[in-house]
Amino acid sequence: MYSLTRLLVPALALGLTAPVMADRHQGKGMHHGGFFKSLTKEQRTQLLTLRVAHKKTSLLKKINMKKIKVELGLLITSDKPNKAAITKKLDQLLAAKKKYKLAKIDHKIAVRKILTADQRKRFDMHVLRKMMRGKRGCGKHGRYHGKRHGYHGGRHGRDRGMRHGMRHGMH
Repeated sequence: MYSLTRLLVPALALGLTAPVMADRHQGKGMHHGGFFKSLTKEQRTQLLTLRVAHKKTSLLKKINMKKIKVELGLLITSDKPNKAAITKKLDQLLAAKKKYKLAKIDHKIAVRKILTADQRKRFDMHVLRKMMRGKRGCGKHGRYHGKRHGYHGGRHGRDRGMRHGMRHGMH
């Protein structure tokens, strides 16, 4: 219980500071194309309220998933792993992940309800682009950015990059 409390306190503090952080990061994400500027003051307030509420609930869901993952890891690495207990814990993890994903979808639907038809088109394009790109796209912060993984060239050549990639699960 103590470890869960240690995780919850910073998460809740982060949730309470989200409005301040949101104002500071207005130039990021969907705001580049003037999307944020196209919103009315009332829409901005509604979206910010939605975002803070979503962040609070999603942080709790993420913490729960992390806790279940740790418990699953302990079950797998025990001296005598119990397959039934591992399966049950995996089912718990998948159920928690489903709840998290559904909360994200509900949030997007709630955001769409606030927007006008034109704003919705831009938002939908943003959502679809993110869905197609996935978690680790090849963009600026993606898996293959720069010369960190794969072929490095120079005196170390391809071999060093391959070893580095294999060591960090980038194969």
